[in-house]
Amino acid sequence: MGETPNRVRMEEIDWPSVFPWLCLLRSFRMAMQPAKLTLALAMVALAYLGGLSLDAISESKVHRSEITVYARSDARAFEQWRQARADEPAVGVFEEAMQFKLTTLDRMARAAVELDLGIAALWAPDRQVNTVGGALRDLVVALPCWFAQHHPGLLAVYMAWGLILWSLFGGAIARLAALDAAGEEHVGITSAIGYSRSRFVWFILTPLLPVVLIVGLALALVLGGFVFFNLPVLNMIGGAIFPLALLIGLAIAMSMILFAVGGPLLYPAIAVEDADAFDAVSRGFGYVLTRPWRWLFYNAVALVYGALTYLFVALVLFLVLYMVHYCLRLGVIRDLRLDAMFPRPRFSQLMYDVNWAPLGATGRLAGLFVWIWTTLAVGLLAAYAVSFWLSANTWIYLLLRRSADGNELDDVYTESRETAEAS
Repeated sequence: MGETPNRVRMEEIDWPSVFPWLCLLRSFRMAMQPAKLTLALAMVALAYLGGLSLDAISESKVHRSEITVYARSDARAFEQWRQARADEPAVGVFEEAMQFKLTTLDRMARAAVELDLGIAALWAPDRQVNTVGGALRDLVVALPCWFAQHHPGLLAVYMAWGLILWSLFGGAIARLAALDAAGEEHVGITSAIGYSRSRFVWFILTPLLPVVLIVGLALALVLGGFVFFNLPVLNMIGGAIFPLALLIGLAIAMSMILFAVGGPLLYPAIAVEDADAFDAVSRGFGYVLTRPWRWLFYNAVALVYGALTYLFVALVLFLVLYMVHYCLRLGVIRDLRLDAMFPRPRFSQLMYDVNWAPLGATGRLAGLFVWIWTTLAVGLLAAYAVSFWLSANTWIYLLLRRSADGNELDDVYTESRETAEAS
């Protein structure tokens, strides 16, 4: 008689161990933690206040929808559009840029949920505008180009202020995400800020290193053009060594591509490894080069999942604001101009402008308070986007490192671990 086969009863499967990429689905929980949201909200608020302050002291003004027209038109049509609206009311540069960003992020989230990638829109601005590719092109190409062409001074100030905020608050959020992945969730805001402050120089320098390299190579080409292509004799030498110029151009192109795809991994590299700027750049770019298809897959999962959760958070905020407005409106017996200070929310545009004209002195003060608190509530949506982006990229870094180097996902630098290893 044959032996009775042994039966195995399976109680539970550790799915993240079987499919490690499922760890990306933990990004929502990590991003929603109060410490990360608080840090992200503080960063968003300071960035917003800095932008409004620059709008207040700057003489530069723009028209509504100017960036959208710039992204959809050629230079001649854009200038004609601006001239036709020369006498219309204008707004601050930062205000218009912020509205464009919010609209574009909402468009990208909706397209990602529908899996409408539209990659061709990256190089064809007139096609597939309402796709992920179209939204990305607006954010990473159209918006910076508009700033650089029409407001270069303000762009430099915005970027400097943003880099400072990202180095302090973004570094702290990345550190919290790294410790969460290692199972150490007890670290507070003070400790995270202390970490980013102690590594502030590295958080500043790390994203600047690729930029310095690109600018240096570009200046080398400029110098070569000045030396070899201004005189009849030297231009023959310039033509002979032109392959060197092509190699420099290839280095610039590859550096730009690597910075675009590997840049989001730089802060997680510092937070996970306690790396310096050179080590962080080497690791972030190296993992993308050695595991490109995994990088692409992980980012696709994070994009779709992030879009779903972003729209969910936006829906919750909309319902909060709508129910507050609806219930307050039912309780208003006399006409206190509630709709002027707090108009009915719309899901497509949670931010609003107060209609100051019909409000008296007390109504304007009340409207100001309501606007401040409502803006902070809506700012949580932007804070969630920041927190999720850093949390998801921390997981992507850990997954790529695990595939390339074999390190465990919870292998994160901590001062206690360093002390234990030293002893």
